[in-house]
Amino acid sequence: MEEKLEALNKAILSDPGGRGVRHFHVHGDFRLAAVQLFEAESVGIVFGFPCNNEYPYIETDGPPGAIAIARSLLSLGKKVVFIIEEDYKAEVETLLESFSGRMAGTLPITISYNTVQPDLKKFIGQFDHLLAIERVGRASDGKYYTMSARDVSHRCQPIDDLFDLAEVLGVTTSAIGDGGNELGMGKMFSSISAMGKTQQKIACVTKATNMIAAGVSNWGGYALCAALYLLEAPKGDHITMLWSSLDEKLIQEAMGKIRILCGITKIPGKVDALNLEEHIKVIEELQRVAGTPIP
Repeated sequence: MEEKLEALNKAILSDPGGRGVRHFHVHGDFRLAAVQLFEAESVGIVFGFPCNNEYPYIETDGPPGAIAIARSLLSLGKKVVFIIEEDYKAEVETLLESFSGRMAGTLPITISYNTVQPDLKKFIGQFDHLLAIERVGRASDGKYYTMSARDVSHRCQPIDDLFDLAEVLGVTTSAIGDGGNELGMGKMFSSISAMGKTQQKIACVTKATNMIAAGVSNWGGYALCAALYLLEAPKGDHITMLWSSLDEKLIQEAMGKIRILCGITKIPGKVDALNLEEHIKVIEELQRVAGTPIP
């Protein structure tokens, strides 16, 4: 089991964007995040990086990973809530509905952050675990930046406050990122800031209990699905749904229809400038490690 979990983590550390993800890899955090998510009963998931100029602004990295994790958790009987910006809530709900045939019989609840902001303490109290995946994070100057240091603060609500308060309240948090400017990456702020002037400016200061670095953030989500599958194995049943190449193809098509675009190329059908085939290679490797090939 331990070797397989380590192999899953290793599979997502390839660095196609050359962002130096191994510099902010935290050994052991992937396993901890997987185990704690497996044991949780109620999970809040945060995502959305508004780096595109075209509505709905968010990019193709993040939503698939969030949906993949949600599906696995729902299949295990967990409560799952998406906590997102009001700006793109309708598009996320449309995306979920178009993908509903591939879900575990139910969809996650979708909540706009602004509706819970007045009483965050009460809201956080319903969760055992908070997870962020490819959610832009607050920098040391209080602003929110893309990898090229473009300020996108005008499109961001202070969802970081959820994680700051969770730390105070003792609620476990995990975060997945591929650039160091994502919510939760503050756990390795010093290492990320030391990578260069741009990284020093954009590095997120908000911490997560567990921090997962990945070459593409979606891959971190898919790897967690495979880890949940492995953790379920001793019980004798495999109800956790792994992410497949068909899932990837369908979700990219669905995102294209509602103009959720690649954050780098600004076109549909790519994630972090990588073609579908590149993502399928990683998905198939995760399946191989889990011991379950899925078309």
